Amino acid sequence: MVHCHALYPPSQYPTGPADWDWIPELAKEGGWIIITADPSISRDIHEQRAWLDSGLTAFFLAGKWGNLKTWEQTLWIFNAWEGIVETAKRHPSNAGFILNDRGKPQALNLQELRDKVRKKERKHGTLATRRESRDKRNPAE
Repeated sequence: MVHCHALYPPSQYPTGPADWDWIPELAKEGGWIIITADPSISRDIHEQRAWLDSGLTAFFLAGKWGNLKTWEQTLWIFNAWEGIVETAKRHPSNAGFILNDRGKPQALNLQELRDKVRKKERKHGTLATRRESRDKRNPAE
């Protein structure tokens, strides 16, 4: 297990790397799964698209997770670890799960999510248009 900050240190990414930057990089390396409490991947269409296109299996931590202290989060993941590993073995790619407060993985309907993302992209633009906009604002990035 590697924290995103180990690959993208805060000294180089003070606000953290954009999910649409690091997710495709992990997908290129292969063999990764995502475990995240970052709600933007589940809400932001561009971050959803980056994840869906990556083919990586992801576990989204739900419920009281965000209110826990670091050591409580660590204990929670430790207790849920066996279920995460077993589920990831059965679904090594292209799958998504919500981990509820009890640590039980609940499968996401990825086809439904893809359809929602396509609909939102038609209305708001694609990740490519968002990157172009960002690059125009910050040419040094």
